[in-house]
Amino acid sequence: MGRVKEQKIEMRLRTTTMLALVCVILMACMLAGCSKSETPLTYMDKVGSTNLSGEKGGQVTLGIDEQALVKQMGKPIRTLNDGGRSFVFMYEEYQYTSIDNTIMGYMIGPESATAKGLKLGNAKADVVKLYGDDFYTRAEKGSSATIGYIDKTAKVAMEIELKDDLVKNISVTMLSMYE
Repeated sequence: MGRVKEQKIEMRLRTTTMLALVCVILMACMLAGCSKSETPLTYMDKVGSTNLSGEKGGQVTLGIDEQALVKQMGKPIRTLNDGGRSFVFMYEEYQYTSIDNTIMGYMIGPESATAKGLKLGNAKADVVKLYGDDFYTRAEKGSSATIGYIDKTAKVAMEIELKDDLVKNISVTMLSMYE
């Protein structure tokens, strides 16, 4: 039984590592200006504000420094760096992204959920039921899309990647990350 659990954890770590690497690369491109993709800031004036104040990745407050994150969460399973200003701190339940020593966002792991209970694998209908219809849609490609909610007061965005109308990734980021 112990070996099966170890294999499941190892598979989760591999999947999480790949997701984190993709995020680091995308963020590095955004920061370097090599990506012309739209960001949540593109939609600020096109959607209303959604209250995301309850979203706390493992009770971590965005905007803290890396040392405070490690003090609060303990030693990460793994840390990834894009070779520049971005780091990903990987824990089993959340993966935190820092830029210039500030925690700017996080992704939800397979066993975690948002403050309202949204999990990976939920349907798009669940997202809309929990967070409402005031979202933007970007990056539609065939059966894949990203929808997002913006909390204009807290200056935070939550983006949900969908494939075949099922949640594949959930990230929460400070809007200042895109400035």
